[in-house]
Amino acid sequence: MRILALIFSAIGIYELLQLVNVEVYHFLPVRSHSFEDGLIVASMALIFGSAASVISLLFASAQFRRDKNRRSSQLLLVWCSLVPAGFIIVFLYTYAAAVSVETVH
Repeated sequence: MRILALIFSAIGIYELLQLVNVEVYHFLPVRSHSFEDGLIVASMALIFGSAASVISLLFASAQFRRDKNRRSSQLLLVWCSLVPAGFIIVFLYTYAAAVSVETVH
């Protein structure tokens, strides 16, 4: 279960980096042709990355329940808890940016 948690965590980190790339830095991927392509990439990264990070958190919590006293299980649970927190932070950042743009106009 530890390996599965790490694999899904790596997928979640990859998708989180794509989401940060599009939403925070506003750098669209090379394969995109318009602004809508960036929105599609961001939404796919949000959906698949959130799902992968929650799955990794489930595997990490199952591993922690099995081996509560091992330090590696504790660290894996903390790491897999930080990945979904990253998605929440990026979502709140983009929501706050959207609200601030709406209040200005």
